[in-house]
Parts: sequence; structure tokens; C-alpha cells
Amino acid sequence: MNKDEQSLKNACDYLLDSVEGFRNENGKLLMQIENLKSEIESRNIQINTLSAEAYKVQVILNTFFNKDGV
Repeated sequence: MNKDEQSLKNACDYLLDSVEGFRNENGKLLMQIENLKSEIESRNIQINTLSAEAYKVQVILNTFFNKDGV
């Protein structure tokens, strides 16, 4: 293998290593995105549950105060 061929091979090897590194990094980022999506869904469920509970409390308070004529 002559000098030019070796240089080209080295450049190709470097590019392949870089692509593999990007793939690994993308895989990690995709996992983080999926974890964040799950966390957001979980928090949305908590928010909806709290909203429903707050509505129940509001109904109870409105019923209580309306009963007393306040």
C-alpha cells in the first residue's frame, strides 16, 4: 500500500469511527428523550389527578358555603 492509499485508508477509518461515535451518542440521546417523554407523561397524569381532586374540593366547598347561605 502506497502513501496515498494509506492516507485514504486512515481518513476512511477516522470517518467510520466518527460515524460510529455519532450513532452511539444518538442512541444515548434517544434513550434520554424517551425517559423525558415518560417523565412528562407521568407528570401530566399527576397534574390531571390533582386538578380532579381540586375540582372535588371546590365542589365540596361551594356546596358547604351555599348550604349556609354565605
